[in-house]
Parts: sequence; C-alpha cells; structure tokens
Amino acid sequence: MLTPLQRMHERYGVGVLYRMGPMPMVHLFGPDANRAVLLDREGLFSARKPWMGSWPHLPNGLLLRDGEEHKHQRKIMHEAFKRAALRNYAERMNPMIAAGIAAWGEGDGKRLAFQSYKELTLDIAASIFVARRSVPRRIA
Repeated sequence: MLTPLQRMHERYGVGVLYRMGPMPMVHLFGPDANRAVLLDREGLFSARKPWMGSWPHLPNGLLLRDGEEHKHQRKIMHEAFKRAALRNYAERMNPMIAAGIAAWGEGDGKRLAFQSYKELTLDIAASIFVARRSVPRRIA
C-alpha cells in the first residue's frame, strides 16, 4: 500500500506543491531534486523566509542564513564540526550526561521530561561551547 507522499509522487512527478493548513508545502522526490535544493546554485531557495513567519526567535542562526552569508558563516564554523572536534565533544559530554541523568533520581521522582531534557541540553551546550562548568541541577 502506498503512502500519501508516494501516491503524490506517482501522480505528479518529482515536485509536488500543496497546502497544509495555511502553509504551502513542497515535496521534492529523488536525488536530482534534492541535489538541486541542497546545492541551490541559482539561489532559488531560502532557508530563512519560511521560518520568519512562524519562528522568528533565532533569525541569525546558521541554518537560517541564505546564499553567500550562509557560506561565509559555514566556513567559520567548519573547524567545530570536524571528526576530532566531534569526538572531543562526545568524550566531554558523556560524563555530564551520566551525572545529569543520575541527578534526576533525586527528590520525589516526579519530573517534567521536556524541562529536564532542555535543562540538561543547555547545561551541556554551555559547558562545551562556552566553557562554563556545569553542575546538574535539581528541578523543582
């Protein structure tokens, strides 16, 4: 049995434009269509514009930049995402994750999962990327 997306692909081809509520959606199928979007040699696509109406909170994030600005910022960030750097992050994060999760067992056992994950993630990010020492907190 075909999924709705597979049926659209069969009926309309490699590009399908439709509406989901108030938001227009585009699905591109196959490696050639995906390559066209990801390389965007003609500058036809924007990562920024779709998010500004619904999520204007991080307007200058790397993933929300387009064109030459995105390429320039990506080059600056490249070192931080090489294999050796990622391995170092993981080695530093693992003990923080273990300590953070162990701290969740303290108290009455009631905990909001989203809040707990969010705080642990932000503590780790601050420690790894801003060189702040992190101490697991008890969540009220």
